Amino acid sequence: MDREEKKLDIIAKSGDIMYLKGYNATGVQEIADAAGIPKGSFYNYFENKEQFAIELMNCYCQQGCEQMANIFDMKELTPLARISLMFDTMIEHFTRDEKFTKGSFIGNISQEMGDMSELISKSAEDNYREIVDHIKGVLQEAKDEGEIRESLDLDKMANFMLNSKEGAMVRMKASKDSAPLRVFKDMIMELLTK
Repeated sequence: MDREEKKLDIIAKSGDIMYLKGYNATGVQEIADAAGIPKGSFYNYFENKEQFAIELMNCYCQQGCEQMANIFDMKELTPLARISLMFDTMIEHFTRDEKFTKGSFIGNISQEMGDMSELISKSAEDNYREIVDHIKGVLQEAKDEGEIRESLDLDKMANFMLNSKEGAMVRMKASKDSAPLRVFKDMIMELLTK
């Protein structure tokens, strides 16, 4: 296993700890134990816990963007049908956990560390921009096909969709219920088709 593969292996084996407990409540020793490596070896792959958190965030974002791209590439569906499917897939993913403990890792770590770590904050914003770009692409297709109104500002709408989703995720965690995500989806689809 080369260095990059080992880093990804460490993230895969231990990322859920930080996802569930948060940045401050997760220690490097816990990460190392979950990954099956000595604590000192952690520092051979990550400069510090902050870098681990950033790489974990990037990994989750990449996985989410790949799934989004796969759905948005389903050209047999209309653009609005792809957006609806993306929301349904997201809702199904986040409600698999019946305790609703995870939410959005980018949102979770941004709320916890955004004011304390410029690097985490910048990485979160970079990841959010990538997500917005994916959404804008499918919105443009919907506009081109006449599914949404011509006057809709795609950049604002894509940002609104992401911001609303992040808020719905926080509410989902607080209420321990998927209803906020379903309301989010219903309202976005209604806004897009008016």
